[in-house]
This record gives sequence, C-alpha cells and structure tokens, in this order.
Amino acid sequence: MLRRSLAVPALRNASPSSALALVACASLLLPACSSGGKHDGLQGQVKLAANHYLFGLVARPRFAAFPTVTADLETIDGRFFLKDTGRYELRLASGTLLAESEYELQEDGTFAIAVPTSTQTVVYRGAYGLEGTSGDIVLTDRVGAGIGLYVGTALVQGNPDMNAVAGNWHAFMLHAVLAAAGSVPDEDAVGLAFGGTLVLAADGSFTGTGVESENGNVSIRGDAGDFQAFADGRFALEMIVDPPTRPDYQRGFVAGGTPRLIAGVDEDSGGSDAAAGTLLLLRQRTTAYAAADLAGTYVLGMQTLFLRPDASGSDAAVGELELTANGDFRIDATNNQGQDFSYTGSWTASANGALTFTVSGTSETWVGAFDEGYDTVVFVDPFKEVRTSLQKELNLGVALRPKPTP
Repeated sequence: MLRRSLAVPALRNASPSSALALVACASLLLPACSSGGKHDGLQGQVKLAANHYLFGLVARPRFAAFPTVTADLETIDGRFFLKDTGRYELRLASGTLLAESEYELQEDGTFAIAVPTSTQTVVYRGAYGLEGTSGDIVLTDRVGAGIGLYVGTALVQGNPDMNAVAGNWHAFMLHAVLAAAGSVPDEDAVGLAFGGTLVLAADGSFTGTGVESENGNVSIRGDAGDFQAFADGRFALEMIVDPPTRPDYQRGFVAGGTPRLIAGVDEDSGGSDAAAGTLLLLRQRTTAYAAADLAGTYVLGMQTLFLRPDASGSDAAVGELELTANGDFRIDATNNQGQDFSYTGSWTASANGALTFTVSGTSETWVGAFDEGYDTVVFVDPFKEVRTSLQKELNLGVALRPKPTP
C-alpha cells in the first residue's frame, strides 16, 4: 500500500464583497472580479469544433455563517461551444452569453480556458476526453471569492431516446444544504453526499440504492415521467430520497448528456429540498474489466464541502488520480489556496464498474465508478471523518484519462 501524508486543505477567509460574476460582476455565476490566476495567453496544440453541456456548483471558500444562504453558492446550467479557431463560447441554457475567449487543448487532453472578468482574465484548468473520444470535460475554478467544479458532456441535438438511456447507472450527488433560519447547527444541515446506483426504465421511472453521508444506506426512486427527456436534448429528474430514519425528501435536477454519461445540477434555492448541488450518472459496465486496463494516471478535478457549522465552506482542486494494477491509489492535487495535498490507499472494483476506495490512515470508504472504455472515473466521499481541526468534509471527483502522445 502506498504511504504518503494526508494534508487537509484549510479554509480561507473570503470577503463576501468580492462576489462572483462573469462579465458584469452581478451574481455568483462563475468567478469574476477575482484576484490571482493571471493570464499569459493560451496556445493549445489541438483545435476542434464540438458542443457540450457544462454543469457546475460554485461556492464561496468560506460561507458567511450558519445556515448557508443562497448568496454563498450558485449552480451553472451551461452550453459550452468549442470552435476550431481556438476560441469558445459559454452560455446559460437560456442563451445568455457568459464568456467567450480562447481555450488551450493539448494532445494528451490537458485543457484550460481563459475567462475574462471585469478586471483581468483568469484560467480554469482540467481535462478534455480525447482518449476514447468521449468528449467529457472537467474544469476547476480555483480563483476568487467563488470556486467550483464543472463537468461537461457531449450536447445531444434533438429529443434524447429514452430507450437508449434506460438501463443501469452509477449515481453520485454532492449538495450544499440551505437549512431554514434558526436551524440547530449540524454538519448534515451544511452538506450531503450520495454514491450508489440507479436503474432507469424507458417510461422515466427509476429506483436505486446507495450510501448517504447523513443516513447511511438510503433508497432513491421516481415514478413514470420523473426522468424526462426534452426536445432541446435536456433531461429533468424528480427524485425521492427515502432515508430509513426520517421523512422522504425530494431532489429536482436539470441535466444533459449521452447514454454513457449524464451530468446535471439541482438548482433549488430554498424550494422543496432546500439544497443545491451536482448530479453525475455514469453508465454501468457490461463487460469484464481488467485491472491492468484501468491502471494509469488520470487528470482530476475535485470539489470539497466543509461541514463544520462554525467554519463551513468549499474548496476546488486540480491534480492527478493514479490507479495501480495491484490495487493502490494516490491523489495528488492543489487546492484554491495553492496548497498541495495527497490521499493514498487501496481500491477494489466490481464487474459493473463500481469502485470502492479505502483511504490510508483513516476509516474512510469512498464510492466510485469507471466507464466501459476506462476513460472516465467518478467518485464521491460520503464519509464524515473528523479531522484534527474538528473539521468534517465531503468530496466529489471526476478524473479523465490522458490520451497517449508520441
């Protein structure tokens, strides 16, 4: 087993006055008016024309107080257009332009975009799925008063085929909770994570089970039509979560993707579930896997929610996930403060692509999955381990395999 120190990212005190905005500094949509992240020009080796969904959760490094309020976070339901000129456009689903500038895509899939703000241009870094031609995207914003993780999938033109989408999926969720004013301070009223499975029928009904950070084993479900496909290629999900020890609650998502990977966000700003977060669905494998084929070093984007009610907030990190053929893993990444941190441990896999990560030096177990082509790995940390700082955290990660280069 690999042995490395486990460094825990610390929270930064962020000024609420430096609110995020792209272009006009008017809302928490993508970071702007931010400091650091200077831009010296992007020059990629690969230019392509491709259209994508891009979904993300942006949050302050430190929330103002407990309970979390809508000013602390924002969800992004975007459309991301790459052009073979080396430039991109990012628009909201409504069509509103958020940004247009240059991108940098290297032959191995390393990916970055320049994001203009009112004061400077910052850079989001991550990866693009050139290996296996998946077209998956992971980008991290680690600059400014709001930071986040963005996941992109190929944009589908026209009404998606529910028969093609139906089947067995791995499911992952990370939510920031918007508890009611006057709530008793509690880490579960700050953030929740879920990792498990979802079985979808062509009529839009679904069932599933998994591990939630608050309640342990829970079930999820939806009736016919609760997973809908629309003519513009989007999906909408209404999900009931059924914990064993408290009343059911509802999650609502907007999403998009392919029969292989679906990404989405819960845009709720105080509605029925009083939470906002990210949903990722990765199709379960149908063929046997080989550890040697899964082994390798992937480019990783990662988001963290810190749960201590008196020190709550978020982090975003970019780095590498290494999986070895003998069952070890290592994460080396850099957070929004420029601090390096590592996790190590062991992994096991199931025939359907499910992954279990056991973290060295702790009793943590993370839930993950990999796709049929060994190109994309997703994981969630639903384990609320108490750190020496008495901090608790939850993590969501997406890792893409680089394309071999000559």
